[in-house]
Amino acid sequence: GSYENILLLTPLFRADFLNAAAIFDLPSEVYETGVRGLWRTSLTDRLSTMAIVTPGVRTDFQNSDSAFRLFGMGLLTWQTIPDKLSLSGGVVYTGRDDFPVLPAVGLLWTPTTELKFDIQFPSPRISYRLAKDGQSSELWGYLSGVFGGNTWSVQRASGVNDQLTIRDLRLMLGLENLLPRSEEHTSELQSLAYLVCRLLLEKK
Repeated sequence: GSYENILLLTPLFRADFLNAAAIFDLPSEVYETGVRGLWRTSLTDRLSTMAIVTPGVRTDFQNSDSAFRLFGMGLLTWQTIPDKLSLSGGVVYTGRDDFPVLPAVGLLWTPTTELKFDIQFPSPRISYRLAKDGQSSELWGYLSGVFGGNTWSVQRASGVNDQLTIRDLRLMLGLENLLPRSEEHTSELQSLAYLVCRLLLEKK
């Protein structure tokens, strides 16, 4: 299909490894597995919409109570100035216990071909192009913030089934290598450093 109309279904598996003091009574690993569906289409030359739905299971594989969770996002984007400035708005259903619904608002501003301001909540990013290899690739550096975290069904050391919610606030500095659209993907080389990383744990 074209890049104006995209429909994708991809499997999802993620493992998070936890390292905390014994007083928190956390499992050493938690997992998320499911299927991610993405649909994006252009309504007009300037207006497009995107929807993401991810049904999945979030658990330590010791507790299945309330392990099924649903993530969803709907986003509408308006190109105010084509190739320069676009505004977007929508909603995110996280499937988390602490913030089940979040707004998805922001703007994408490209004042020059070397600089991008992707000011989107909950994951803003500022990017600068460091190098360009003709039409084959571009090397970008970025500074980004992430309001992350999740909710998993877990089993405590006592055998009690529980819900664990982690809030994750990060500020990251990184590099990514962008390939042409004909390659049908982009490749992130590495994350250079975590400048700030704070975890807040909630026990229910």
